[in-house]
Amino acid sequence: MRKFSGYCALLLCCSLYAHADVIPPQVEDARQRLRENPDVFDRSDNYCQGKMPKAACVIAGSAFAGGGDGICVNQIGDGGVIDLSCVRAEDVKIDRKLPEGGFVADATVCGEYHGEIDGEKYNCTPLNPTPADQFCKGRPLGGACTVELTYTGKQEKHAGICRKITQSESYYYRGHRTITREVIQCEPPSIPERTYTPVNWKQKLIP
Repeated sequence: MRKFSGYCALLLCCSLYAHADVIPPQVEDARQRLRENPDVFDRSDNYCQGKMPKAACVIAGSAFAGGGDGICVNQIGDGGVIDLSCVRAEDVKIDRKLPEGGFVADATVCGEYHGEIDGEKYNCTPLNPTPADQFCKGRPLGGACTVELTYTGKQEKHAGICRKITQSESYYYRGHRTITREVIQCEPPSIPERTYTPVNWKQKLIP
């Protein structure tokens, strides 16, 4: 069976020419506002409160939980709202040693198309048993675990909890579709809270 990742990229590339998405008017309006003023935003998260795009910010919590130094970035969110959010400048690297593949196609592909479209076969059988990363292998769901990661070039260890999560990848073929799989991996006990506050009219007029 052909791997999803490469095929999805091919489908995405080719389908953009054959299928034109209808852009909601509010999203197009947000794009136009960003073109006219690259610094505009409608809401600010609690880590970029009182800041402007490209300003330095700090997300609370450990690197494992998503915390760390970042940059305020304005981008279009749900419903065409432009959000100013603190985006961490560097990624965390975790070698979970999870197996490749095992993603299952959506219900339409597996049901209506019986797992095959235009001669291309899609996986419709979930992995059994559910694979666990190296930090949760042999441990019960909800059990304690210790993850090893690298952040800003430094190795760190953090306490976590073994949780079952759903991973997903999106692609486009006769509409937007998603492939998913369940895995068990060491997750942070909690993540930093992120809240958004609308900006006032003066901030919206900043050139």
